[in-house]
Amino acid sequence: MEPLFLAYVVGYVEFFGGTLLIHGLFTRLVAIAIAIDMLIAIWKVKFKIGLITKIMEAGWVGGYELDLALFTMAFVLAIFGSGTFSMDFIVFHVQ
Repeated sequence: MEPLFLAYVVGYVEFFGGTLLIHGLFTRLVAIAIAIDMLIAIWKVKFKIGLITKIMEAGWVGGYELDLALFTMAFVLAIFGSGTFSMDFIVFHVQ
C-alpha cells in the first residue's frame, strides 16, 4: 500500500478514534483499531530500537514502551468495554 495513504489512515484513526474514546462512543470498535495501530507501529518502526528509549548518534530515539502501554490500554478497553459511565451505555443500553 501507498505510505502516504497509510499515514492518513493512522492519523484519522488516532485523532478521531481518540476523540470517540474521550467521549465514550463506539469504545470497543475504536479500541480494536487503536490496538492494531499500536501493534503495527511497534512492529514496523520501533521494534529494532528496543523497549527503552536510547541515545544514538541522531539524539534521543524512543523505544516502544509508550506504544506498548497504549496497546495494553486499548486491548483492555476492547475486551471489557467502557462500562456504565459512558455514552455507549447511555445511547445503546437496552432497558
